[in-house]
Amino acid sequence: MKSTAYNDLALAIYETLEGKKGEEFGRAMKDVVRFLAKRRLLREARNILAKVEKIANEKEGILKARISSATPLPEESKRLLREMLKKKYLANEVELLESQNKDLLGGFRIEANDEVLDNTIRGKIKKLERQLIK
Repeated sequence: MKSTAYNDLALAIYETLEGKKGEEFGRAMKDVVRFLAKRRLLREARNILAKVEKIANEKEGILKARISSATPLPEESKRLLREMLKKKYLANEVELLESQNKDLLGGFRIEANDEVLDNTIRGKIKKLERQLIK
């Protein structure tokens, strides 16, 4: 099944589950699992449900951003990054998923909405190198 079909399926699942709570949500989720099993898509359930989560976050204005840095970022830096990402992606809320990467020389790298914002020392050096080669 192609990615576009997964996106369509994820949207259908989102719309099926939207607004449901408690037992109603549980029944709808069981129906979704039965459907995936019947179509032999249980192996792909993780990918499909990740797309459902992405759709739900977009509809609710939530942006999940992965941030890698050599050392933990100070709270003030995280606050400023959240504000910048809210403006850039027109989000109501920003969730920062932080990780430390000792291979980074300095700076940070952000992944959000299938886009990478590379503000690492290594990234800046590579960008400078490309400009000098031109």
